[in-house]
Amino acid sequence: MSRDIFFNGTNLNTITNFEVTHIYANVTPSIELAKSRYGFADGSAIQKHSYDNKIITVKGRTIGDRNKFDVARAELEALFYNQLGKKLQYEDNSELVDYTATLNSLNFAEPQGGHSEVV
Repeated sequence: MSRDIFFNGTNLNTITNFEVTHIYANVTPSIELAKSRYGFADGSAIQKHSYDNKIITVKGRTIGDRNKFDVARAELEALFYNQLGKKLQYEDNSELVDYTATLNSLNFAEPQGGHSEVV
């Protein structure tokens, strides 16, 4: 059973065919470095949200049919558009999706007892 992981009050683990496993901040601007650092298991994906030289990484995996990842990605895009009021640009590179937006702040938190980060 997946944990609840929230983005601005929205549970990311309600997204169809996608389970968010963790979310954290780092300062790695390179897609290639992210690939080498985190690697990819079959059916996994990383979404990186970049602003002010910081990257918020949402790491998760698709559930079930790998071909359904496009549906999960579309739902993630809609969620971030609705939450931020911005259309996020992305660059699809195999299983890596790189989202870039100009943001002042993002708040990520899990329910009590989980891990929380405020960026």
